[in-house]
Amino acid sequence: MYDSITAADIPATAPMVAGYVDGLYRWSAADWARFPNARHVRIAVSPFTNDGEVLDVENGDATPAQAPAWGKMREAAGQIPHFYVNRSNVAELLAACKAAGLASFGIWLADWTGTPHIVSGTYATQFDHPPHSGGHYDLSLVADYWPGIDPKPSPAPARPPVPPPAPAPAPPAPPDPPLPGPPLPAPTPPGPVPTPSPPVGPGFWARVWAWIRSRLGL
Repeated sequence: MYDSITAADIPATAPMVAGYVDGLYRWSAADWARFPNARHVRIAVSPFTNDGEVLDVENGDATPAQAPAWGKMREAAGQIPHFYVNRSNVAELLAACKAAGLASFGIWLADWTGTPHIVSGTYATQFDHPPHSGGHYDLSLVADYWPGIDPKPSPAPARPPVPPPAPAPAPPAPPDPPLPGPPLPAPTPPGPVPTPSPPVGPGFWARVWAWIRSRLGL
């Protein structure tokens, strides 16, 4: 995220910009329009300005003691309040918010190490400033989701219900009985046992030969 007192000093392609809604360096509508595709973060420098998402808590602007009243005013307007503060005043700011009963707020911390990082417990950390930042602007690393500034993420789609387990397969049907065939023929009753021919006796051939001789006239 880029921020500057002069909007024209920030690259027009910046994905996220922070500017002022009041004070000496208030951005004009044209300044905001310079970044049509960027996420806008609006900073108030006065604790009496009922506008913006962030109050600038540093020397010359709001004090830590004034921050909770601004936070409650912005809460009443439906805005989650956030505070820009440096490491030297963050403990005093947190103590003032706790004493005032302001529980829901966020911190944008100035921690100029020159290396992109996010300090634990903050939504944004300003890690660089001119001239080291590369231009007349400060640079901050911002959390993937900054409540009250980013739109609320869409709820995850509901998971489809788990179907019940499939019933166990039915046991196979018994095979069909065989089709009836043609009726078997009735068994043939046994016939009479033939009488065997009598065996040839000793005088059989003598009689045959006598008969043949009588026919031939011998």
